[in-house]
Amino acid sequence: MSRMPKSSDVRKWVKEWVRSLVKEYHYLPLGEVVDLERIKELGERKLCRSVEDVKKRAIEVLVAESEEAEIYRQLIFILSFQNVIKGLNPYLMARVAARALREPSKAYEELHDFMVEKKGEYRKSGYKEAVRVYADLIQLNFAYGAQRVVDSFFEHWKKPTQDKVLASTIQSSSFIDRLPLRPFESTRIDEELARDVVDFSVELRRRVVEAFLKLRPRKSCDIFNYIYEWAKREVERRRVPIHMKEQLGRYIYIEVFNAPYYLHHYGFIKIDPVKYQLYWEIE
Repeated sequence: MSRMPKSSDVRKWVKEWVRSLVKEYHYLPLGEVVDLERIKELGERKLCRSVEDVKKRAIEVLVAESEEAEIYRQLIFILSFQNVIKGLNPYLMARVAARALREPSKAYEELHDFMVEKKGEYRKSGYKEAVRVYADLIQLNFAYGAQRVVDSFFEHWKKPTQDKVLASTIQSSSFIDRLPLRPFESTRIDEELARDVVDFSVELRRRVVEAFLKLRPRKSCDIFNYIYEWAKREVERRRVPIHMKEQLGRYIYIEVFNAPYYLHHYGFIKIDPVKYQLYWEIE
């Protein structure tokens, strides 16, 4: 893979990549440029340039046997019950848990090595690994990035490497009842279930984005009922976890209230981010 370009070029590339997904597919990864700027390092095979790419790779993560998929699933399960992850430690524990399923003794040796003998070294290299995976989780709709409304006023005080903060989406929260409660238990998701959850979750995001771009509501809550009626019909005809149906309204609010912020971030609509946080007003 070619050397990563300068950070300004990467930011420009990320913006154009996200904008193309929105324009062509109404699919919006809920992350700022800073959350996604390492996405290109994943390589062309993992970079999603269409909504079908997103669905295909998200399903692969849930059903594949590989250790890489296992690390992703461990993070997805952490998101499903903690709702928010921050910094490097969740990635480290996901990596150790994935290794423990195959080689328990080596996994604990690795954890000791990271935490005691090579802590400083891993904090540097591990951060780079973690943020690439976190960016991919956002790309695949398993997480969304924390909004940095207040941070924008204090840009000159920010550290070069910020702790990444990711929150769960409907697509990750849905799998809380698949969380392994016993050591060394398989975490693979049944393919039919994975397909239905991913397809519904991605289509929900697309529906929300399309509604904001075409209906131009004055407040986010103005489109809730429109989205809810569609979503209620969809989950009834799919094989999805029962709590996904029971908490459907909560999940839709997460989508509806986050989308305008990121649509503004990528230049599709214009809002005052602080006023939006306070009053949910788009105009």
